Amino acid sequence: MVNLRLFSSALLATAASALACNVLLDIDVPNIVETSECVLTTDCREGYVCLFRVCSPPCRGDADCDEGARCLASGEDTACVSAGARCGGDEDEACPEGTACVGGSCRIECDPSEEDESPCLEGQVCADGVCVGTDATRDPVGGSCEPGETRCTSEGAQQTCSKAKVWGAAHDCPFVCRDGACAGECVPGDERCGGDGVTRLECDDSGEWRELEECPAVCSDGSCEETCEVDARQCASGNVLLRCGDEGVWVTEETCEFVCDAEARACAGECETNARSCAGNTLRVCDAAGSWETVDECAGACIALESAQGGHACVDCEPGAERCANNEVQSCSESGAWQSEADCTDLGQTCQVSGGAASCGGDCVQGEVACDGADVVTCDGGTYVTLMACDTPEEICRDGACETNEPYDVGYSESTGWSSFTAAANRIYAVPVTVPRRAALQSLRLAGTGSGVSAVMALYADDGDRPGVRLTGTSAFSVGTTPNVAPPLSAVTLEPNQTYWATVTFSGTVSFQQKAGSGYVTTTTFPTIPDPFPLGLAEPEVNVWRIYLRVVDAPE
Repeated sequence: MVNLRLFSSALLATAASALACNVLLDIDVPNIVETSECVLTTDCREGYVCLFRVCSPPCRGDADCDEGARCLASGEDTACVSAGARCGGDEDEACPEGTACVGGSCRIECDPSEEDESPCLEGQVCADGVCVGTDATRDPVGGSCEPGETRCTSEGAQQTCSKAKVWGAAHDCPFVCRDGACAGECVPGDERCGGDGVTRLECDDSGEWRELEECPAVCSDGSCEETCEVDARQCASGNVLLRCGDEGVWVTEETCEFVCDAEARACAGECETNARSCAGNTLRVCDAAGSWETVDECAGACIALESAQGGHACVDCEPGAERCANNEVQSCSESGAWQSEADCTDLGQTCQVSGGAASCGGDCVQGEVACDGADVVTCDGGTYVTLMACDTPEEICRDGACETNEPYDVGYSESTGWSSFTAAANRIYAVPVTVPRRAALQSLRLAGTGSGVSAVMALYADDGDRPGVRLTGTSAFSVGTTPNVAPPLSAVTLEPNQTYWATVTFSGTVSFQQKAGSGYVTTTTFPTIPDPFPLGLAEPEVNVWRIYLRVVDAPE
């Protein structure tokens, strides 16, 4: 984790001209300030980023920052900034490139519907169109509630906690908000008549009708009157429509299915007040007029859910749906939450969706980069496709990238530990050689000197700790340089961790080098290279000789 409190008080004087930036960052000098001012990241010491004209520690996510600081991306750079950083005021600085001032702080904008391509950093989620941290110690805006939790604002509106642990937008209730939910049947302070046409009612603070008095004659439009006008109509409590009878007394004409419209003095509406429903992915609540009002445009799905307020709720997904996420097969539970069914990465496959069903398939993990011979390939939809071809043999594909293919020696190429001896003519000297990786033979080599002497070299396969079938040989060459280099007459590819036998035969005696080991010698007639190695005449030796191979890595 990056420590924001690395600097001593000795830096205070240097940081004086950066105080204006510190106001924006809302930090104590010198938590993030390293230099007084910067214009480019190159103005900062290595590893730091110039953000808000201040050198700030880099990060990949909120967890890389100290408590009280969050990770913010600007262009290609990211750095820790104070969670209290403000923007939008006259004295505040503009937000850096790629961010927007939302709610007084610089935020990365995002689209909640594009979860797989979210620009949010590690430890952040997309909520209400901006990236918010889920750890309240680093981003107090996030992590302040539990998903699905509801509350009432001081203005009487209702808020619901999103899956980002952030309070969503406030929605006005038709009547009152009580215990975190829209409730009641009337607006506090309203007056009306009861269903008997005599009782005068008032709406209390809880949004419920209570009796004020019983009128001597009739109650009309919330007031006591001596009589009502024949055939007049008015709405009473309980969605009751009253009509004034021939005797000037209110009688019930109809109990409305939904609501009684006080202004129209008629039954109206399409829903029961405070009821909730889904229209596609839109969560709706029925207002006081009996009309559907949008509560939320669900980022996932809107479903009927018994445990939810009003029996409907915004959830992550439609129950029974399947998808691929993070190369996992996921299914949607009855409560509308995504749950993992299989990790395709563990199976070496790619998550694929066909006909609405998700499954693991293919021959590789999506996005994986690998080598296919001399080609760099990547996994796309469970199948490898070529990204680029390495320029062989100068390059080789290794670990999913083209790298310079440097030749190297295998066998007894070291220069120390040898003693000199005189090698005889018409003898085959053989030493075992093992290669660490798949390789192509470039040349056979030996360290020895002679005057007017020629040599031929050969490479044999292993036959149970001794030479077997000949793989290739060389033409005769003069011995006189160290090392002596001889190209093979045919191309040979050597497999990793397998033993081969390198040999040399001289036309005359030469000064050679040897040390303790396990080799083989046998007799031949120069320049013959027998095939297979003449085991009947071979003699195991307690020495090895300075014979080795120059190879270059070969594609798998």
